[in-house]
Amino acid sequence: MKICICDKNLPKISKEQLEDFGFLLIETKELENFHSPLGTHPDIQVCKIKENLLVVEPSVYSYYNNLLSKYGIIIKSGEKIVEDIYPKDCLYNLASNGEIAIHNFEITEENILNEIDFEKVHVNQGYGKCNVLFTKSGVITSDNGIYKALGDRRKLLIETGDIDLDGYDYGFIGGASGYSDAVYFIGNIQNHKDFHKIETFLKEEDTQYEILGDFKLKDFGSLIFLEI
Repeated sequence: MKICICDKNLPKISKEQLEDFGFLLIETKELENFHSPLGTHPDIQVCKIKENLLVVEPSVYSYYNNLLSKYGIIIKSGEKIVEDIYPKDCLYNLASNGEIAIHNFEITEENILNEIDFEKVHVNQGYGKCNVLFTKSGVITSDNGIYKALGDRRKLLIETGDIDLDGYDYGFIGGASGYSDAVYFIGNIQNHKDFHKIETFLKEEDTQYEILGDFKLKDFGSLIFLEI
């Protein structure tokens, strides 16, 4: 089974296309007392550690546990409640592909740290998941600090911006996408100023990409894919 955790406010066309690709959609629940558009973003309230393991913000633990535990996915609750101010809004915003974890580990929720038994890459960026798109064998980011911290791993640095994010000047590539059997972009990646660099990077590892809606690329807090 293929599952996608997505922002409840994701455009209808994007949801329909994901369903057409065979994904069961789990829409986010809005966080209480969180007033910015980030309150419905998956990567603010859900941290995927591995394919069958999530650590979630405590106020939404029951919600996700009821929806996902029946599929054999382990849902664990964090201790800290996120707040609508940096860096308390990105305690769960860690990027993981099950082999490396990327985050500012000075602020990472402790219950997430307890579950990571693989390599940690510390960065100054609190919005680790927002700024990271894992591909089949590499990482795409617009954050120069993350890019440098990745060392000799396969990676691509793109320009900041050219991605919409409600309430902010711009969004990030990780927040506007997700990787499963292909890279799924929320919006038309072909209109991004670094499209050709991104396309070449994906072709080199034989990765397909899909466009979920013919509009400007937009950050909805990542598409979190689970395959069980």
